Amino acid sequence: MTAELISGAALILVAVIEAVAAMERRSAKRSRSRSERREAERARENRLAMTMMDASLDLALATAVAVEEGHLNGEMKSAREKARQAQEDYRAFLHEVAARQVAKV
Repeated sequence: MTAELISGAALILVAVIEAVAAMERRSAKRSRSRSERREAERARENRLAMTMMDASLDLALATAVAVEEGHLNGEMKSAREKARQAQEDYRAFLHEVAARQVAKV
């Protein structure tokens, strides 16, 4: 009788330990998944920021050439378009992030 109680108690203990371990594994997986999503979002934001910096530099250089030469050149129009597109892309990204945050609430 005592051996059966000990065996039963051990079985219950093992089941409880396995349940706790399963919950911890599930929690770790969710945390890892969240971290990977945040990392991908940061990488996307960094790429957009670099695109904006590149567009800004192109626009600054085109402006400098236009001021030096005293007239607008073809570079100004393409630089402005590049800057406008970079700004649109970044704003779309911000709206997307904001919409996800609002949806969480």
